[in-house]
Amino acid sequence: MIDSLPNLEIVSTYSVGLDKIDLKKCREKGIRVANTPDVLTDDVADLAIALALAVFRKIPQSDGYVKNGLWKHSDYPLTTK
Repeated sequence: MIDSLPNLEIVSTYSVGLDKIDLKKCREKGIRVANTPDVLTDDVADLAIALALAVFRKIPQSDGYVKNGLWKHSDYPLTTK
């Protein structure tokens, strides 16, 4: 891929690692390489907590229970804290 782009000046990735970039080839051709370490760290942690809460509190199931009108026919079981 790098050889097919003769005017390539920089390779940048929005991930933390550089595993998928041919660093040796970039160095040989004078191509700069950049990534975005720690940019998404807080967002990933927030999402992990949100997903854990959704699982423990059964939020998707509760949402479906309400949207499907099941609340009219029975009580939804309480979840754990």
